[in-house]
Amino acid sequence: MNTKTLVSLAFASLLSSTALMAQEHSTVNSDIEVHSGEGAQDVSSVNGDILVHDNAEVGSIATVNGDINIQSGATLGSISTVNGDIDLDTNVSISKDIGSVNGDMHFKSGSKIQGDITSVNGDLDLDNVNVQGHITVVTSDIEIKNGTHIEGGLRVKKSKHQGWFLTMLNFSKDNKPKIIIGDNVVINGPVVFEREVDLTMAKSAKVATIDYAYKK
Repeated sequence: MNTKTLVSLAFASLLSSTALMAQEHSTVNSDIEVHSGEGAQDVSSVNGDILVHDNAEVGSIATVNGDINIQSGATLGSISTVNGDIDLDTNVSISKDIGSVNGDMHFKSGSKIQGDITSVNGDLDLDNVNVQGHITVVTSDIEIKNGTHIEGGLRVKKSKHQGWFLTMLNFSKDNKPKIIIGDNVVINGPVVFEREVDLTMAKSAKVATIDYAYKK
């Protein structure tokens, strides 16, 4: 999922009107809350933050600039944002993909992501979570820790068609992306570095393969 795709997904969700109004929450500048025990098909905002309380159920969430906070035990489909941060509390379940362009992502213990995680410039922090899909980033720093399990693998991409937007993002990083693979982490899929990174890996971590593709 590239930058254009992420932006398109966010705006598409904001403009969508196919769901029933009782199931939708959509704003431009206001914050949105989905309370415990409630359900919503689509939740979207341009500039407002989105808060999903404990054990709520939401089909999809999209923002442009707003932060997204998902509390413990909530169940969601997909999450996408351009500039907002994404925070998952403990035991959150995501059945599809999570994507961000510039926002940071923090996922806490017990959370499960069935789809892929994609980021261009935002940093990732995964603390004892289960990811069934792939993780793909461009300039992001990543910390994977405390027994996190990634089934699909990890890729740090170097854009083959790097326009002015990604060039500016790369210049905003002082150094190589920092990749920390911590204690008892398991990555069953391939780890591929298409660009040079600063890698730290714990002795107890188990990684299927590491491909330093940028050296080839």
